[in-house]
Order: sequence, then C-alpha cells, then structure tokens
Amino acid sequence: MTYLLIVFVLALALAPIFALMPSKRQKLQMELRDRARQIGLQVLVCDIPQTRRQQVRQQRTEQGVVYRRLWEHSEMLKKQFQYIRVRGDDNPEPMPSEIKVQLEQLLFNLPDSVRAVDCATVGLGVYWKEEGSQDDVSMIKEQLDAVKIECLSALSNN
Repeated sequence: MTYLLIVFVLALALAPIFALMPSKRQKLQMELRDRARQIGLQVLVCDIPQTRRQQVRQQRTEQGVVYRRLWEHSEMLKKQFQYIRVRGDDNPEPMPSEIKVQLEQLLFNLPDSVRAVDCATVGLGVYWKEEGSQDDVSMIKEQLDAVKIECLSALSNN
C-alpha cells in the first residue's frame, strides 16, 4: 500500500511537467514554421478569411496561419489594398480581373488545406491550417514566387 501511495504522489507531481511538453501536432507546426522562415516567408497566426456565406451567418472564425511572401522594397506600391480569394466562395470580393485570375490559379495549385490566398500591400499571402509537410511549405513558396510577377504587373497597371 505504501508503494502504491508513493507512485500516486509521484504521478501527481510529474503530470504538470508532461502536460507542458509539445504534442506531435505542435512539433509539426514548429517544423513547418521554421522551414517557412528559412526560405523567406513571413509567418503570422491569424483568423482565416471567411466566405460571404460564413460572414452573413456570423459563423465563428477559424484560427490559422498566413504564410506571406513580402514584396521587396523596390516592389512596394503606394496605394493600400487587399484582395482575398477564399476557397469555396462563389461570390468573391470585387477585384481587378487580372488579380482574380492569378489568385484563383494560385489557390487551385496549392494543397486543399490552404483556405484562402491574398494579394495585399505587404505581399502575397496563403492562409492555411498547417496540415501538410515541409514539402508543402516549399511548394507554397514556389507558387508564390511564380505568381508574384504577374500580380505586380497587374497592380502597376491599375
């Protein structure tokens, strides 16, 4: 009985320590975010943009992450803007047609866990739930780099 009591007390003492250790999911998120920063993407925790239907129904927003490919200083534009394309939104925000085509193509080429893409004053962004691998992070970077030039040329024409 004494040994059982000692084991019980030790378990109570060690439980908080084990609760502070990161889970497998948290370790994966740390690896993905570290990889994104290594290849030059900005990582921010944020609310994932909602479709019009979700906004009208006032549904609760989902937490996610935006991986952003920032414009270089020479590419910065003076006007403030943010064009967002949300997966599954059949009624997107009004935006220049060239930007809309580029964002739709970008969204199509990315993994299904990507919920939205945007083209904003600060750069191109991908909103997702971080359900993937480091290869997905590299693919996101490649896709953002591929779309960057077309978006900048479309924005400079407007």
